[in-house]
Amino acid sequence: MAPAVKQITIFGATGLQGSSVVHSLLRDQASNFKIRAITRDPLSDKSQALQSFGVVVVRADGWRAHEIQEACSGSWAAFVNTNSDDPVGRLLRSCSCLKARIEEYARGTGCFDAVCSIHAGWYYELFLSDMMAQVHQSFPYYPDAEGFLSLHLPRWGDNYAAPFIAIADDFGDLVHGILLDPHKWKDQNIQAVSEARSLEEFVEVFSKATGKKARYVPLPSWKSSGEGVAELEDARLLFAYGELTGGRYFGVERSSTATARKLKKLAATAQGKYGTSAELTSSIRNLVDQDTLAQVSRDVTPHFDKFWEGGIFTSKSRVVAGLAVKSTAFIEHIACNPLFLEVCDRLLASTYTCWYGDEQVTFTSAPQINAAIAISNSPGNEAQKLHRDDMGLHHTLPGIAPEAYTPGRDVGVGPFVAATQTTKENGATRFIPGSHLWDTSHRPDEGLTVPVEMQPGDAFIMLASCFHAGSANVSQEDRTIYSTFLSKGILRQVSGLCLHSLRVSNCI
Repeated sequence: MAPAVKQITIFGATGLQGSSVVHSLLRDQASNFKIRAITRDPLSDKSQALQSFGVVVVRADGWRAHEIQEACSGSWAAFVNTNSDDPVGRLLRSCSCLKARIEEYARGTGCFDAVCSIHAGWYYELFLSDMMAQVHQSFPYYPDAEGFLSLHLPRWGDNYAAPFIAIADDFGDLVHGILLDPHKWKDQNIQAVSEARSLEEFVEVFSKATGKKARYVPLPSWKSSGEGVAELEDARLLFAYGELTGGRYFGVERSSTATARKLKKLAATAQGKYGTSAELTSSIRNLVDQDTLAQVSRDVTPHFDKFWEGGIFTSKSRVVAGLAVKSTAFIEHIACNPLFLEVCDRLLASTYTCWYGDEQVTFTSAPQINAAIAISNSPGNEAQKLHRDDMGLHHTLPGIAPEAYTPGRDVGVGPFVAATQTTKENGATRFIPGSHLWDTSHRPDEGLTVPVEMQPGDAFIMLASCFHAGSANVSQEDRTIYSTFLSKGILRQVSGLCLHSLRVSNCI
């Protein structure tokens, strides 16, 4: 028997928070949610996009009570966020903490079975704003006089970790998790945090991910942030608050991802996801900059000649191997990307301790490159069969629970970097989240696959034990990706000896 229909009304459905909630609920496979989106302009592009997904979009102005009452009629639940951009909203907030008053009012009316408050941390997305880059005086777009992308901000509290949230990827899932069982979270204040990092760590991760020179430059006082810009007064006061509380963004408690992780997994389960798809986001897009992509393309394109014949690739695929010697830009900025190498070191490096005479010695084997290729799929290319890349190494694995995974289980790791936009229609790689935990005999199911859609420069780092495949290209455009795989260094020693022996035998 199908679950009862539950209408959920989303206030501000075309904004960052509201749209994240809408898209998370649309992915729900366990409940029977009916989504109603409230907007001031049902004819806007964002509103039209929501309607194309089957969302009921209604017009209502937050300042007109009768419109809101009519729009919310018949609702089982509602997501309502405060609008700090309204002049009156800003006035009330600055005087008496608007959001706290709304929470107090909602709980005191007795009209609701459950009221839960969710508080978003610092939006990752805001750091991608060109305007904010100018406010920060450099980061993440404009190198300073010394060539650094410098983030100029006051210290957060006593230099404690600041709470960051990926609004698009995580926030909606946290609200989704609450709506699956609202009474469980009744009267709680939820911290919406993807990860907590100091500003130094935040910039360091960016630098490792992009390979660009970046640094955090602490300002002497909270008063110095956007000094002279009236519109940034709230931001300055936020840092003043952090200074007074020792970095306690959410009040009494330190920033934590504990509750957010639970809610993320609840939403993921309802969406039919598991494994890494149930984890909070902590990645950075644009792993490779556009100048590097252009140079790799110039190096590689002349080597694309004819379609692949036989083997694992499909009939309208063109493959260029040996990119390590064909493109310096590829080897320096993709294969040797700092973030990718750090991931490989943690997952693939192995140590071995033994006795050498009377001395006990330890050897460390670093990962080594075993593949560096470009793959271009043309229109009409058929779908590749699901497979694991560790099959060539006859790697046999037992099935395990997520918490049992430890570095060393996998024999290979590799990134797929988008040279062109990759979409489900033009043949984006599809993979099965969590399949790296499966027994080797576990048969893959196409119904569990998820397409990896990327913009040029984005990357998808995958374990060799994960089921994946290129999808059919039903578009009118080529799809090109660059890939390099690193494997455990100890697996290369025997093959190296074999190749050397063959070379010697051929010379005799």
